[in-house]
Amino acid sequence: MALPFLPGNSFDKNLGKDKFHKSHAFDYRENNPVFFGEAKPGIGGELLPGQSPHKNVSSFPKGAGGEKPAWVAFDKQVLRFYAYFQETVQEKREELYRTRYCTILFHLEDDTIQVNEQKAENSGIPQGTLIRRHRIPRPPPNDDHFYTVEDFNVGNQMMMYSKIFQIVLAATMQPLRPYEKLDTLKQFLEHDRQVLRFSCYWDDTENMFGDPHELELHYFLADDTVEVLEKVLPNSGREAIPVFLKRAPLPKEPPSLHQPGVQTKKTVLNVFGPTGQGGRYIFDAHKTGAVHTDYYHESDLCIGAVINVWGRKATVCDCDEFTKNFYRTKYGIVRFEPIKIAQPPPPAKKRELPPYNGIGSDEDSLSSCLYLIPKPPRKDFDRFMDKDRQGLDSNILRFVAQLETTRPIDMDRRFIIFYYLSDGTIAVYEPPQRNSGIIGGKFLERSKQLNPCNIDGKSPSQSPVYYQAEDLYIGGTMELCKHRFRQGSNRGLATCDFCPFLFFQFPHANVSLILAKLKGPASSHISMVKTAFAEVDTEKKGKISIEKFRTLVRGLSHGLLNEHEIITLGRCYGEHRTPPLISLIPIVQQDLRRNNYKEFPKLLNSLSPHDMEGSGYLEQEMLKSVCKTLQVPLSDQLIDGTIMNCDKDSNGHINYHHFVKFLNWVEHPFDGTAVKATPRWKGSWSGFGDNRETVTMINYNSLLADLSS
Repeated sequence: MALPFLPGNSFDKNLGKDKFHKSHAFDYRENNPVFFGEAKPGIGGELLPGQSPHKNVSSFPKGAGGEKPAWVAFDKQVLRFYAYFQETVQEKREELYRTRYCTILFHLEDDTIQVNEQKAENSGIPQGTLIRRHRIPRPPPNDDHFYTVEDFNVGNQMMMYSKIFQIVLAATMQPLRPYEKLDTLKQFLEHDRQVLRFSCYWDDTENMFGDPHELELHYFLADDTVEVLEKVLPNSGREAIPVFLKRAPLPKEPPSLHQPGVQTKKTVLNVFGPTGQGGRYIFDAHKTGAVHTDYYHESDLCIGAVINVWGRKATVCDCDEFTKNFYRTKYGIVRFEPIKIAQPPPPAKKRELPPYNGIGSDEDSLSSCLYLIPKPPRKDFDRFMDKDRQGLDSNILRFVAQLETTRPIDMDRRFIIFYYLSDGTIAVYEPPQRNSGIIGGKFLERSKQLNPCNIDGKSPSQSPVYYQAEDLYIGGTMELCKHRFRQGSNRGLATCDFCPFLFFQFPHANVSLILAKLKGPASSHISMVKTAFAEVDTEKKGKISIEKFRTLVRGLSHGLLNEHEIITLGRCYGEHRTPPLISLIPIVQQDLRRNNYKEFPKLLNSLSPHDMEGSGYLEQEMLKSVCKTLQVPLSDQLIDGTIMNCDKDSNGHINYHHFVKFLNWVEHPFDGTAVKATPRWKGSWSGFGDNRETVTMINYNSLLADLSS
C-alpha cells in the first residue's frame, strides 16, 4: 500500500544529490532562436516523467577496442546474421506467402546495416541488395532511435521498413532454418570434384545373348550421386553407349511406381476454404507420411560388394588409389585385394601383308597396303646428314669384285661395288677393258638391294631386309639382281680405314672378335704355333712378310677367318710405312689461294704464345685447335696431311714454323712440278691386281703375346 503524497509521508529525492543544473534547451540556429530540448533531461540530468533514454550509438564493454574511437577500433569489422522474412503473395491463390532468405551485415564502425539476398536464376523477383548500407531507424513511435548492436541476437525479430526479419543464425553458429532440415552446402564445399572410382563386373551370361560387362562406377562425394560407365571393347558387337547410368542417387532397391501425389517434394497437412479463389492450405514441415527411399552411401561400397544397379547385380572388383586412400583415412580399411573376374583380352592378331608385287620398291608396295592414298616412303634424314659427303670424306665404301660364274667370257670381268652410307644404296660399275668385247660403264643403277640370305624363312608380312654396310667385306659374296659377286680388295685405303673406326658395327674389322675366334684353335697348341712362326722367320727378327703371315693364319684358323679379318690382323700387327704426302702441299695452297686467305702472320702469332718453352714445337691437337679458332679454310684431312710433312721432335710434337711455311702461299709458293710420282707399293691382299697397301712386315711376336694372354 503506497503512502499518500502528503508532506512528511514521502522521501526527499534530493538526498545525496550533488548536481542541480538545468539542461540547455534553447539555442540559435541560422540566427533564429529555437527550442530543441524535447529529449533533454530534467534538473541534474534526471529523466522527466514519461521520458525514455535517448540512445543512438552502440555501447561496447570496457576494454573492447581500447580507448580508440569506434571507427578506428572496429574498422572493417562486420557481424553477419542469416535471417528470413515472409512476403505476402497476392497473385496466386495456391500460396499465401513466400519465404525469402537474406543476409544482414552490421558494421561495427558506424552502426550501419546492409541487407542482401542471394540471386536465384529465373526467379522473377528483384534480388540482390534489398537495403543499402546506412543506419536504419527503429519502427514508430521510436523512429528517432536507430538499431544498435544490442538489438541483434539469434531468435530476435527486427522490423526494417515494414518488413519483419527473423534472425535464425549467426556466422559461427549452426543453421536453424524453419523450412529446411538438411544443408548440403558444407558437404559440397568440402568434397567438390572428389570422386570414388570402382571397377565393377556384371555377368549377364545367364540371359539369352548375354555377355559379361565391365563397368566403372563413379561415386560423387559432393552430393552422394552415382554414375556408371561401361567399357566396351573394340569389335565386341555392342554399341558404344557413353553412359550406362546417368548421374543420380542410386536406390538400393528399385522403388515401385507410386500413385500420383504419394511421392512429392512437399507434404500438405490440411486444406481449407473454398476450392476456387480464397482457398488455403498448410504444409507439413516434418513431412509426416512422406515416402523415403534408401540410397547407396559411400559406406556401402567396398571390394566384393554386390551393387544393385536397377536390377543388374554388379560386383565391385577394384578401386583406384584415391579411393583406397579415402577409405584408409576415414574408415581404417587397409586391405584392398582386387577380384580378378574379367577374362584377359584375346591376343592381338598379327597383320598379314601381301608379298611384294614387283612394282616400285618394297616401301612403295607397303604404303599402298597401309594407306588408302599411298604416301611416299619416309627417308632417314638424320642418317643422310650424318653420312653424307663432308669435305674429302665421301662416306662411300668401294670394293673390287668379280662374278662367280663358269662362263669363260665373264670370269675375267672386274667390277667396282659402291655402298653409299648416307642411304644404304648400292651401285655397280664395270671399268672398261681393252679388247674384252664388253662395253664398260654403269652395270647396276644406284638403289637398295635385298639381301637374299635373310629372305629365306621370312613371312611376307615382315619388313624386307636390305644389304647393310657390315655385309660387305673382302672375301665375301653378295647377290645383286641374280648375279653373284665375290668381293676382292678394297678400292683404296678409305674403306679399310673407315671399318676399324666403327668396329662395333663391322665385326670383320673388330680385332677383339677376331682374336677371340683365333684363340679357340690356337690356345690348345700355342707352342706349335710359336714354332711355326719361328720356322718361317728365317732372319730371326720377329717379323715375317705379308704372304707368309696370310698362309700361317689361314692354316691356324682352319677356315674360321675370312680375307678381311686376316687383313685387319695384318694392319693391326704390321709395320706401316708412311706414304709421302708432299704432293698435298700444292692442293693445300691452292685451296687457301682460292679462298683468298692471307692471315699467316696472325696464325704464327697465335701459335707462339702456346710455345711456353720456346722450342718451336707444339702438339698436333693444339695446331688443329688454333686453325679451327682462326677459321682456316681447310678440311681436317688436308690439315692432317700438312702436319705429316712437318718436322717432329722426339715427343712427336710438330714444328709449327714449318707448318705455317707450308700454308703460306704468298711468301713460300710450292712448285708442284718438282714432286715425284708416288711409287706403287708391293704386296696385294686381294689377288685382283696391285693395291697400295702400307703394311710391309708383320710383327708376329705381338700377335702371339695377345693369343697367350
